[in-house]
Amino acid sequence: MANIIIRPELKQFVLSILQFGYEKCDAKHFYGPCKRGIYVLHIVVNGAGMFSVNGKSTAIHKGDLFLVPPKEDVYYHADAEEPYEYYWFAFQGSGVKELLINAGFLKDGVYVQHAADRCETFRDEMSRLMALGQSSARNDLFLVSGFY
Repeated sequence: MANIIIRPELKQFVLSILQFGYEKCDAKHFYGPCKRGIYVLHIVVNGAGMFSVNGKSTAIHKGDLFLVPPKEDVYYHADAEEPYEYYWFAFQGSGVKELLINAGFLKDGVYVQHAADRCETFRDEMSRLMALGQSSARNDLFLVSGFY
């Protein structure tokens, strides 16, 4: 697991990425049930699993984006045969809800989007962002621009 923590003074902006990372999960790896205080977006680059928000479950596969919303009951687990691997972003900010709605999330309870046609692009972009390393003013600007 790779994990990069962003400087805490950036929490005041329209979009502030707090942490991001990469996870290659073991079979049946799970998270939850729990409620988060922030948004976390996952980009599945291989494998499969299940994602649940408030008891509504959706199968997830390579190329899917799944969003953990704040203050909602969530649970997700990796497939036993083909566990997923994903990149993830934890973020918050005054403009995040509007950005997510414009991106097709949240309306009508949408927390998963299928983006298999863009999976390789996401993987390449995330690898580039992970290579930036530790937080600095310059790197944080590149990170936020990459997220948009």
